[in-house]
Amino acid sequence: MDGERILEAEPTIGYIHRAFEKIAENRPFYQITPLTDRMNYCSSPINNMGWWMTLEKLLDIEVPKRAQYLRVIVMELARITDHLICNSILGVDTGAYTGFLYVFQFREKVYEIYEEICGARLTTNMGRIGGFERDWSPKAFELLNTFLEEFPVAWKEFENLLKEIEFLSIEL
Repeated sequence: MDGERILEAEPTIGYIHRAFEKIAENRPFYQITPLTDRMNYCSSPINNMGWWMTLEKLLDIEVPKRAQYLRVIVMELARITDHLICNSILGVDTGAYTGFLYVFQFREKVYEIYEEICGARLTTNMGRIGGFERDWSPKAFELLNTFLEEFPVAWKEFENLLKEIEFLSIEL
């Protein structure tokens, strides 16, 4: 360095974004999931499931159908919460702050489902080789069913709000 000028640099491969790849090189499989959690806080379970599915493919492990279905449910919930955050913040940028507050409660409902499944809310450390750490409780399914009843109506209202301000049309 010469003041603010870089005179010479030596690039090191493997330090992308949060150095996830480099840190993971020296950890056992099960210690990598907390790293995948932090790659995208909005939808961390998707990264968790992707990691376990990659391992299962590499190790030729057959995952029970029930676990596969439950994983899809978790990943869809994560996708929805990611859309909630991104689209409601776009609404805030156009003056639709009330819409943001309204749909944000459904992110909380999804976090309650996560909490019931694995005991965590944001960084879930969800999933294991072959499925999940434990089976889902009846309460998890009750929370899921409540969410599935209430969310579509609220999302349609939010979508209509954005249409009213001629912002965009969002479909999940």
